[in-house]
Amino acid sequence: MPLLPPLWPTPRALLPQNGKIELRPIQAYPIFVRDPTAPPDQPAPLQMVRYNNDDRAPLLGLSLEQVDAFYRAHRTFNRLIRSPTFEYRFQMTAGNVVIFDNQRLLHGRTAFRGHRRLVGCYLNGDDYRSRLRGLLYERDHGRAGAGTGPSDAPQPSH
Repeated sequence: MPLLPPLWPTPRALLPQNGKIELRPIQAYPIFVRDPTAPPDQPAPLQMVRYNNDDRAPLLGLSLEQVDAFYRAHRTFNRLIRSPTFEYRFQMTAGNVVIFDNQRLLHGRTAFRGHRRLVGCYLNGDDYRSRLRGLLYERDHGRAGAGTGPSDAPQPSH
């Protein structure tokens, strides 16, 4: 069976014909995302880091000097995050479960020999925080928090 059925000619046309899959995001995202709600006169706290060394958009509209400065900074950042000081490595075995916030923890896998089967489950952070606010409201007020505004419900701490 083909990778994509012939009924989907447009997506099939987007895949390289030589079997090599190219990784490239559909739009450019900043590596460092700052809190957009921070007051303009104060430094915005870091909200998330989007980093995948194999998945970068082209550096369009930059001068050669800006591209050179980007790659110097990129090499420094890559060297820092790959430093043993900032890495935690462990060998997973059958039955291991790892839970983390994808927007707060840089993570990856290293090369290995043999068979590997990983199963992922992704939870929407906004759904989690909304449910947590409702549960906290119910706990603190003795009734369900349905219909209460966000100002009435306590905010979970990160």
